[in-house]
Amino acid sequence: MISSSFRLALSALCVLLVYPAHAQKTKAQLNTEIGTNFPDNNSGVITPQNLRTVTGDIVNSIMPTAPVTTGNLACFNGITGLLKDCGSILPSGTGVPISSILGLGTGVGTWLATPSSAKLAATLTDETGTGAAVFANGSTINPRALNTVRYASQFGLADWCANVVAAIADIGAQPGIIVVDNNQTINACSGAGNILLGNDHVLSFVSGGIYMLNRTIQFGNYGSAIIGIGGGNGGAPPITTGSVVKWTGGVGSPMFYLFGSSFSYIARMGLDCNNTSGCIGIHMNGNNAPITTRNVFENFEISGAHVGIVIGSASTSAVSGAACASNVNQDGCSENDVFTIRGFQLFGNCGDTTAEGIRINSLNAAQLSSIGPANIQCANIGVNVINMNDNFTLTGLTLGSVIGTNPTLINIGSGVVNGPDIISCESEAGTYSVVDNAAGGTQNWSGNQFNQPAITQGNAITVSTSNIYNALQVGGATAFTSIGDVFSSGPTFAGSGILYNKQQTWTPTMACAAGSGTWTGQTGKYTRYPGYTAYSVTATLSALGTCSGSVQFSLPFTTGVSSGAGYGRESAINGKTLAVSSNTTIISVFNYDNTFNGGNGAVYMVSGTFPSP
Repeated sequence: MISSSFRLALSALCVLLVYPAHAQKTKAQLNTEIGTNFPDNNSGVITPQNLRTVTGDIVNSIMPTAPVTTGNLACFNGITGLLKDCGSILPSGTGVPISSILGLGTGVGTWLATPSSAKLAATLTDETGTGAAVFANGSTINPRALNTVRYASQFGLADWCANVVAAIADIGAQPGIIVVDNNQTINACSGAGNILLGNDHVLSFVSGGIYMLNRTIQFGNYGSAIIGIGGGNGGAPPITTGSVVKWTGGVGSPMFYLFGSSFSYIARMGLDCNNTSGCIGIHMNGNNAPITTRNVFENFEISGAHVGIVIGSASTSAVSGAACASNVNQDGCSENDVFTIRGFQLFGNCGDTTAEGIRINSLNAAQLSSIGPANIQCANIGVNVINMNDNFTLTGLTLGSVIGTNPTLINIGSGVVNGPDIISCESEAGTYSVVDNAAGGTQNWSGNQFNQPAITQGNAITVSTSNIYNALQVGGATAFTSIGDVFSSGPTFAGSGILYNKQQTWTPTMACAAGSGTWTGQTGKYTRYPGYTAYSVTATLSALGTCSGSVQFSLPFTTGVSSGAGYGRESAINGKTLAVSSNTTIISVFNYDNTFNGGNGAVYMVSGTFPSP
């Protein structure tokens, strides 16, 4: 009982005595103390006091000299070997050498010793790009790290033009997208010379705004594109909505230029020529090395231009076939074909009385191509076809708010062979809807509403189907076939123009083979078809006079062929059936036995056909 009480008291005393701070001792001091207080069996006695002293010194020496803050490290003093509070990091001289840490990946130790972005990148095996590490706030990303996409504004140059040029150079020869936003200076454009977009590069405007442009943007040989988010007011210029480029450069220049370009694309852009003299919105040309082909422009608007779109040479003179055959690479001979231009509006420079919506001038241009639907305003000529190849369609074009002398929706020049097919177009104002001087070939006009007169006066073969004409003049050596057309007046004729499949009237000149009589009520109707003409004539011989032999009617035109035939009937005095023949100028009428059929009041009703071109 006494022994147990003694042990409890001794333990409590030890607790009280151990916790107070004691001076720490070195290893050597502890060893000396242990040797003194814990003798071997041959000398001295181990007493409780000795045990308490040695134990207290040991405990006190392995504990820090002062309490360690929670979360901090306890470490040994490199000089005394005693523990102390080392704070949240190891002090200098007490850390573990990084080189001695096992299991680190390649380069990790080097990065830990002297960290840098380059050394961090060296530790990774699946990184892309190079450069400094990037953090969320206030960082500048080098666009090279974005593979095939470049954000122009991140190049940080003077303005959007300079940034675009830098982005194109940075992408290099690989395909890519240059993103253009308004987070940069867009009311200025620095630099000189054309901006070369390059092959398979897309200039993508992702913000609305008016981007000043004083340098032509030139497409690459293939795969270039300029795309916006919509550019156009749908009304009068200037264009203020969507992605708009506004010309501030010199006179006589195009804003967008395609030369030897294929598979190119323009969409949802506004191009404002800013009423600059000679400005062209889009110019597509080439020299056949390589050819220009398979380009698409859609859903765009051009304003303030001298010519909205030029295809081929910008000249107003055509190059002949012989000249192109001798030098197919010269201007005006390029093969600008298989293009589509649709869904657009053109507002010319209303102060420019020679402004044109579209000009086509290349011998080999426009084959297998189409333009329209489109609305063209403030132009002297909506579409001016100076030279072209064949199989070309104009569809859904409207011309209004015309300017200048004799404004015309569609003008077809005399150098054209196989002019365009004109489908579902409308002239709202002007002097002429169409002036067709095509030198030959075939063309189709269908479903158009020509509210102004149309003139065809070249040498083309035209088939006109279900058109509405204010008036039509057929001239030159045109062969014009009308099927289901509606005419407010006319048609009229000039030169040797031919209108097929449309009934015409004429007043025949009456005569007799011998002598003369008095004629009244003579009327004639005829319809020309390719190769022949059908006619009918009615006339009254009111006074026989000295008329004998046969009755004669003049033809509506000279045929050049003398083998016509027909039939007829006298309906007033004898009711006899009549024989009818014709030569190059007249129709002759007589009885079947070749005797004369005539008398006072005789009424002749005859019809027939005769060969004609």
